[in-house]
Amino acid sequence: MNIVQATAEFTAGLQNIERAIIAKVREAGGTITAKDFKWNQGRNLVPPPRGAIELEITTQGKSFNARLSYEQVRDSWQRVERADVAAGVRNAVAALTH
Repeated sequence: MNIVQATAEFTAGLQNIERAIIAKVREAGGTITAKDFKWNQGRNLVPPPRGAIELEITTQGKSFNARLSYEQVRDSWQRVERADVAAGVRNAVAALTH
């Protein structure tokens, strides 16, 4: 796999994780947008970092922080199906809606 394809899959994974959280927070009656997400403390994500990627979400006075691996993010490029990533999405939704 070349760097362009790996970067595209990584970026798609970030977007899918965000979309899953946004959809589920909204289903639970919360308000959230992509602007509420901060990835890797605002540092550049291209090329993708090979270590842990930090996620911080702040909305409506509530916050959620997580660390994901490069593999967790990239494996989500088509959809969020890894059990550990899906659990992270559920944890984010719980933290942001309760």
